[in-house]
Amino acid sequence: MSAGVKGSFHLSLVDGGIIIKLGGSVITYKNVECSPRLKLIKRICSEISKLNFPMLLIHGAGSYAHPIVKEYGIHLGYRSPEQLKAFTETCIQLRVLNNIILKELKKHDVAAAPIHPSSSMVMDKGEIVEWNIAPVEGLLNMGLTPLLHGDVVYDRSRGFSIVSGDRLATYLADVLRPSMVIFGCDVDGVYSSDPKSTSDVKLLPKITPTTYRELTSAFKVPEGFDVTGGMKAKVEEAVKLAEKGVESVVINLLKPQNLTKLITGKPVTCTRITPEG
Repeated sequence: MSAGVKGSFHLSLVDGGIIIKLGGSVITYKNVECSPRLKLIKRICSEISKLNFPMLLIHGAGSYAHPIVKEYGIHLGYRSPEQLKAFTETCIQLRVLNNIILKELKKHDVAAAPIHPSSSMVMDKGEIVEWNIAPVEGLLNMGLTPLLHGDVVYDRSRGFSIVSGDRLATYLADVLRPSMVIFGCDVDGVYSSDPKSTSDVKLLPKITPTTYRELTSAFKVPEGFDVTGGMKAKVEEAVKLAEKGVESVVINLLKPQNLTKLITGKPVTCTRITPEG
């Protein structure tokens, strides 16, 4: 990581630091446009405030962006001029949600710094090809907690694309090498099938790259507003990290103290996506 501000001490995500991704289904009511779960946001920020080590926070878009993105096909790239106002509206709503979380973190004495990926990222055919993460490194170095979010980003081939919070988490984890990446969602972990549509499911407490390849057919892209791939995309990103030696955990953040239990080593229902062995 970069040296940062002269005279500051060096904070690293290695050996204790973590990346926490707050899913859109946790912090918003995903089927009601622009509807934050304020009580949950407050409680999660309270738990985060008690974590005494470097961290990086990322949140999903939830109902602040998915509906308009899907309606106008923003995730499919530039097709017509009518998308341009929708592009702007998406940016506005993402920052509204980001500010809600930022203000709540401040109330709980977490010195967070908002970072908007669209300001420093270039994609091509939906993949990140350029991203200046020096601000992320520098702010971490000063002791701040970077707060990022899924965003709508310039794409060389498509005009624009959506970068998900999950993709941000795994990209940054590959560079910063945290001790753990936590994907907070609204279910207890990864299941053999969609637990919201059938009762004939089994929680998978551990997934490795090898076992994931055996389970791939069990995951389906969800219906509804989610245009970033849902659980399937989340697990795919986590498996890529596991292949590089970084552990991820999928955990239910709707349940009070789950985050605290996980961090402090207490038993908690979840799915760990780990390197082989």
